Amino acid sequence: MRNWAFYLPFCYTLFIRFSKVSQFISWVAIYIIPTLLVFLSFYEKGMFSFLLCYFLSVMLVYNYYEIGYIQNDTETIKKENNPTLRLTMIQLQYYKSHFILIYSSRIFWGILLSLLLYLLSDFVSYFICSSILLLLLYQVYNNVRNRFTLFLHFLLVIIRYWAIILYFPISLSFMCYLLLLFPVLNLLERSSESRFHIPYISYLIADRNDIPLFRVKYYLTLLFLMLILEIFTEIPLVILFLSFYFFSYRIIVYFFMKKKIIKHIDYSK
Repeated sequence: MRNWAFYLPFCYTLFIRFSKVSQFISWVAIYIIPTLLVFLSFYEKGMFSFLLCYFLSVMLVYNYYEIGYIQNDTETIKKENNPTLRLTMIQLQYYKSHFILIYSSRIFWGILLSLLLYLLSDFVSYFICSSILLLLLYQVYNNVRNRFTLFLHFLLVIIRYWAIILYFPISLSFMCYLLLLFPVLNLLERSSESRFHIPYISYLIADRNDIPLFRVKYYLTLLFLMLILEIFTEIPLVILFLSFYFFSYRIIVYFFMKKKIIKHIDYSK
């Protein structure tokens, strides 16, 4: 990783958190495509304005989110008995020597991106406030090591995924649908980690290596639920489509893992 990745939005995620091409492809599939489609379903201005606003919004979210990443990979690891080391000693030394400049540049990007979004949209205030809240929550998350981290991480995932929808007036039911599309699944998966000692979750995920199959079952259940609800009430088309999309994506990944077309991930670690 080049040292400039500490300073530029999304670069730290790209070069450190995405250690494999497959991780980047997965991120596009489960983050970019869903959030892009939901944003598009509400946005009413021109295509160029839409793409620019979406791009800047994702950059702002990840600019703040990566501050948490950087702190986790440089500061939080000092408090852990068996930390995950993502940076080399040279990179850690560079951070130690330049951390003030690194965080200052991130604040600069946050202000600049916020100003640009203010010029593009009249309804950006809630989104910008939620992005700042993301940064504050990550500070607490990096300093807590108990079951409360599940709740904090759940909030982090919600904001990272769906803060972008705060540009628009949405109903409570629509937000609930969005939570079911990914954050709730992510919460269930993290709850199955042995360090949290949550016995009831074993009824859903007995073995963490069964997570790919669990994801298929989850989205199949969600798809059926959305179709049943459609009989009694009107479900937004984008929610129906994304329920089918996530189910299709997970069943394809599960099939490829079974056929060893893609490498199986050891989820027990």
